[in-house]
Amino acid sequence: MPGVTTTTTLSNMMPTMLQEIRNTMEHETLARRIMDFYKLKEHTGTAFRIPKLSTLTAYALTQGVDMAQAQQIGQSLITITPGEYGVQVIIAGLTEAMAQDPRLRAKVVEAMGRAMKKKEDEDCFALFDSFTTHALGSGSATTLSPDLISAAYALIKGNSTEVGEPPYFTVAHEYSLEDLGQVLVG
Repeated sequence: MPGVTTTTTLSNMMPTMLQEIRNTMEHETLARRIMDFYKLKEHTGTAFRIPKLSTLTAYALTQGVDMAQAQQIGQSLITITPGEYGVQVIIAGLTEAMAQDPRLRAKVVEAMGRAMKKKEDEDCFALFDSFTTHALGSGSATTLSPDLISAAYALIKGNSTEVGEPPYFTVAHEYSLEDLGQVLVG
């Protein structure tokens, strides 16, 4: 009994169908919107130091009575040590010349840019206190709600040690935003 001839049997005769190149979807960077940027001048050392003054307290005064609550201002030092990151892709000349889509190089450059943005986000958010346990409770057990957002705002705005300066930002996962949407819409 003869065998069945399939596309595998005649693979050399079957055309390969390729469409245009697509990149893997990744989020746009979030961290860049909430960071301050400083330019480190050349030949100034390996670290960037920012002096930070301590918090002072204002006192109520009585008319005609000299103030007697002199305070000494303190300081601390924030030290930032820059790092270097990179992405390397080597495309052989023959590979680029033979690629069906002439935009291969441009698409690879786009992917490299997204990798750098992702690294920037990861490094920035690693500096945060925590995404699972925080001052308002356990992140895994807390549903994002208007009350929780108000509590976070009050905690930042009313912090007696270091008041947060507006504008305020939040970073939330899509699942958390879905929970919030369900509460708001009802």
